[in-house]
Amino acid sequence: AVVSTQSTGLSGVESNKCKDQLLSAGYQIESVQGAGHKLGCVISGKASFFFTSRTGTFQWDTCGPHAILRAMSGDILTLAPGPNGRLRLGESLKYNESTGPNPGFIAYVDGREMEKLKGKLNL
Repeated sequence: AVVSTQSTGLSGVESNKCKDQLLSAGYQIESVQGAGHKLGCVISGKASFFFTSRTGTFQWDTCGPHAILRAMSGDILTLAPGPNGRLRLGESLKYNESTGPNPGFIAYVDGREMEKLKGKLNL
């Protein structure tokens, strides 16, 4: 799904626990179809984030939008399960390392909003 103080994008497979965490942190969740559409919402400013904690996108879904986000001082950072099942924020999504699905990730443009999200979700 896409997430922001206005709206956030989440993938359609997120758990209720994940949705509840975002809602209780003050974010609104918008449901839109397709990874490219969700990333476009972040790029256009319609959403602050695209948050997906699970695999399901591929390099061809993210490489173009990722380049645009980087040009706008944003990024796509990986998410992975950490200790106690909590999500752990990783590094910038990398390409050409495998042909399998991308890991979970958060896409954003505004670094200050990303820092707030990290704090609210304890990433």
